[in-house]
Amino acid sequence: MKNYYLILVVLFVFIFSTVQAGVDKWVALIEFSGVKAVEIEKVCPHFPSMDKYIPGKEDEFTEKRLKWMDKYPQEVESFLKLDAIRKLNPSLSDLGIQAEGTERNVFEHPYWNWVQASGISREELQSVAAHFPLPKHSHDIQNDVKVYDDAVMDWMRLFPLELRGLMNDPKLLAVNRGLTKGFDLVAPVGSDAFRSLILASSKKPEAIQFDSGNSELDKVRFEMYTKAWYYNFDKLEFYRIYQPEQFEEYKQAVETNPSKPDYNK
Repeated sequence: MKNYYLILVVLFVFIFSTVQAGVDKWVALIEFSGVKAVEIEKVCPHFPSMDKYIPGKEDEFTEKRLKWMDKYPQEVESFLKLDAIRKLNPSLSDLGIQAEGTERNVFEHPYWNWVQASGISREELQSVAAHFPLPKHSHDIQNDVKVYDDAVMDWMRLFPLELRGLMNDPKLLAVNRGLTKGFDLVAPVGSDAFRSLILASSKKPEAIQFDSGNSELDKVRFEMYTKAWYYNFDKLEFYRIYQPEQFEEYKQAVETNPSKPDYNK
């Protein structure tokens, strides 16, 4: 299940990350942005021809693109100033323009960048995805991004219908040119949503661990992670709390055959 949701992130916002193997990052950016070849040629006359980009031979194009970057730094700057590219605000380290660890000290995340680029208002976002997490900023940008990334992944797992709504919102579709037919999703919702969560440790969750910037999301996260914890580490108590109608049956089954793995899971 974890991999399933990771695929969703890659599929719909791949241009903001570096997890997609094989495809040249610059080609992915160009295709995603929808910038025309004639626009690139106008400001970057030495940029490698996209006509010569052959799937399966990405390394050849990448080699030419790296040589172009070294030889024509002014064209690189002009490329980044193209309206379609500037709107997406790609990470300079991901594009190989500045070294890893020297990024601008600003908060950047694929989903948040996408939402921001769409121009959707806070009220519209609330109506489409009421539990969507909001970034919280501190002196530790890297930690802020990690906290936000965890919150986004939980939101996707716990509120797949909101995810579907956001993916199909006209404003977000307009930004994501690689997504033209909308998006559908079948995933666990309601009382079974806890099954899709990944417990980081055997320690019982605490409410203070969840701080996504959306208190309603954090309330559900805490409840669902707690439920998942009982299911994995104290199943007898799980049935007592969450499925009392089955408690006596489960208790009797454990007492009758305590060695059965599922009973002590």
